[in-house]
Amino acid sequence: AEDATGATIASGTAGTDDSAVIQAAIDAFITGGHIVVGFGTYAITKHLKIEFAENVTITGCNNPTFVISSPANRAFSLYDCNNVGIYTISFTNAAEYAIAVQKSSSIKIDSCTFDTCYGAVALHPSATVDGGCNNIRISNNLISNYSYAGVIIGNGCRYIMVDGNTIHDGYNPTGPLLYAIATTNIQGKPEWGTIRADYVTITNNHIYNHTMHHAIDSHGGRHHVITNNILENVTGRAIYCHVNSQADPPVSPTEVDSWNWVISGNVINNAEYGIVVSADHEGSDLSNVSICDNTVRNVSLFGIRVESRETTNIRNIVISNNTISGHTGEYLYASGINIRPSQTDSIVENVVVSNNTISTQGDTVPFAYGILFIRAQNGIVSGNVINTAEYGIVVSADHEGSELSNVSICDNTVRNVSLFG
Repeated sequence: AEDATGATIASGTAGTDDSAVIQAAIDAFITGGHIVVGFGTYAITKHLKIEFAENVTITGCNNPTFVISSPANRAFSLYDCNNVGIYTISFTNAAEYAIAVQKSSSIKIDSCTFDTCYGAVALHPSATVDGGCNNIRISNNLISNYSYAGVIIGNGCRYIMVDGNTIHDGYNPTGPLLYAIATTNIQGKPEWGTIRADYVTITNNHIYNHTMHHAIDSHGGRHHVITNNILENVTGRAIYCHVNSQADPPVSPTEVDSWNWVISGNVINNAEYGIVVSADHEGSDLSNVSICDNTVRNVSLFGIRVESRETTNIRNIVISNNTISGHTGEYLYASGINIRPSQTDSIVENVVVSNNTISTQGDTVPFAYGILFIRAQNGIVSGNVINTAEYGIVVSADHEGSELSNVSICDNTVRNVSLFG
């Protein structure tokens, strides 16, 4: 490895075990400097530790490849670092995340390639905000053939940007879970804590051929923006944002409360569900959610679904200016937009559904319901255009003892329905 001026920092026999050589280069510049890794294939059998580093860049020349093998299960482990960048390096064969980051700030991982890894980048959780990762940017990377997650963002992380990445062909051969990009939920581990990942932006990523579970999955938090992503061929939910905890013993509902989510400008083509927003944690609240300007095509169940469960509450939801077209016909009761609490003691209130267009496209099947609005309170359904469905707009209490109140339906256009407008 060399420094940015071309001077050799560390040298050794390439191809057998390059871990010691690269680690020596890192150690030599741990307090600041620019490390250049020359073109070639490097055998990594030990974790490369970047600890307490500051103002360090590691840049690959013409995309050198790090082949990770036992006993190493990842390439880089960053701990308590500030202002560190990793650029233009290819990683393959990591049994865990190729790059793991903990308790660090101002980290950038850009223009790297990750292939056939358990995951590309993990921002580890923390029990405190001070112990989490802050101001992290993961951008312009190519991630393929991941077996658990492309990018995972842990609790306690704040001001995270995941942008411009191409993520494709994920498959988990040993378990039911698979994510392209996700924030973690609370699992009840003391070191994970109950602080959520906040101020997370996921934008301009292209995700395709995601073969199971959910592509973008936010397990709760505050101030999340998911915008201008393209998601194609997703088996499961393309975008799933939900207030979720699996802590044992359970945590207080207020620790799980989430708010200020924006889901906008995304294009989804071929998925089981397009966009799902849900409050899953008993007694918790989800509020201030905007779902707008998205395009959803060819879903098998719902274009956009908002739901609450188990005494949870969802308040202040705007669903506006979305275009939803195409239903594959696999589910008889598919809806373009579906809003409903799953339990009678759950609340969905202050919902605006406006200026959306719901139609069929090509050889797709009409939706059973253009808009299905169940047991909600204080709602406005206006300015929507529904073209070809069994039912245009359905508003219903739908359950004995449940409440439906203060819903205005106005200025909508409904065409070509087979039952009721």
